[in-house]
Amino acid sequence: MRQFKVREGKHAIRMPNGKVKSFKAGEVVHSEDDLCAKFVHKFEEVFDVPQGKSSVDRALAMREAAALTEAAKKRAKEEEDLPPEPEDADGEEEKVEEDGTALDESPPDYGTDVTKKFPGFASIGLQVFYDGEDYSVVKDGERVCQEKDKNDVADWFRKFKKSTK
Repeated sequence: MRQFKVREGKHAIRMPNGKVKSFKAGEVVHSEDDLCAKFVHKFEEVFDVPQGKSSVDRALAMREAAALTEAAKKRAKEEEDLPPEPEDADGEEEKVEEDGTALDESPPDYGTDVTKKFPGFASIGLQVFYDGEDYSVVKDGERVCQEKDKNDVADWFRKFKKSTK
């Protein structure tokens, strides 16, 4: 590929990617064509351009840098999606047994939270869970009621509200 230096003014060339690139006076253009013959008095052929000094070389370097930046952004996003290091919510280290295994301090699994289906429960600090068989009413992490039918849960709630007045 031959190299030509823009002598004066500007010159625009359509790049292989379809975009138009403008070259200013003094910049080097790489081309298979003889630009000196095509554009009389606009170019002069140069034979020893230091690598990385032409506009095309700079454009290629910028494209590579952008690709590296995109790859770095993608890696950072993947790292954000990783689960956090095991730590308690208060910032303390995880408690472990003498043999190094973690203590299980997680609350029991009562099933799926269905509190939204029971108006008034959340307003007084109650949660309702359904595990496929039983409804569990939980207050402050402790189960306070377990019923098979949601109507029985509603009856329990009415009694609970009367007893707390």
